[in-house]
Amino acid sequence: MLWTLSLLLCLAGLACVIGHNWPFYLRFRGGGRGAAPSIGVLLALMPLPLLLLVGPAIVAARFTRSILVGFTFLYAPL
Repeated sequence: MLWTLSLLLCLAGLACVIGHNWPFYLRFRGGGRGAAPSIGVLLALMPLPLLLLVGPAIVAARFTRSILVGFTFLYAPL
């Protein structure tokens, strides 16, 4: 029962990120990067590891002035 709930949560999160990246009303072009929905999905799936990595990611993004570096610090350990 628990694995089906986790699977449904993963599939719903994947659909959310895909819908953000390739919106159907723009004919699957011109969407976002999917960073915000993926952070939300990770927060729902594994809140403690994500919260522990937010601090170093913010410091890295501020220090390098690149949000891409911050997301790399956030996603790489997961």
